[in-house]
Amino acid sequence: MFQLMNVFSAAIVLGNYLLHSEIFMLTAGVMDHWCRRPDSFANLSVDEWKLLAIPVDKNGEYSHCTIREPPHGGTEVRVVRCTSWPIYGNNIVSAWNLVRDRLWLIDFARVVYAAASVIPF
Repeated sequence: MFQLMNVFSAAIVLGNYLLHSEIFMLTAGVMDHWCRRPDSFANLSVDEWKLLAIPVDKNGEYSHCTIREPPHGGTEVRVVRCTSWPIYGNNIVSAWNLVRDRLWLIDFARVVYAAASVIPF
């Protein structure tokens, strides 16, 4: 009976650990994103904005981390890195701007949680 209680308790602890560990992936899902448009271009639709200001990469997809500056610059245009992204929803990605260069913080949080779980109290 003692061994059965230990196995049952260990299963509960393991289940709790797995649920907490996976919450990072559930709350940190990175959606399709591109550079945030300035307020002066707020009247454009998303498709018009992407066509005007977002460069296309080698794969034929819109870039997730660069933008034409200025968006309607003609021959004066240059491509620069984004400083902010329009991320929809209320999750840790939008709260901490966890896209592109900061994406590693999600994995870091998981590693810290896993390391802390093996420290006895």
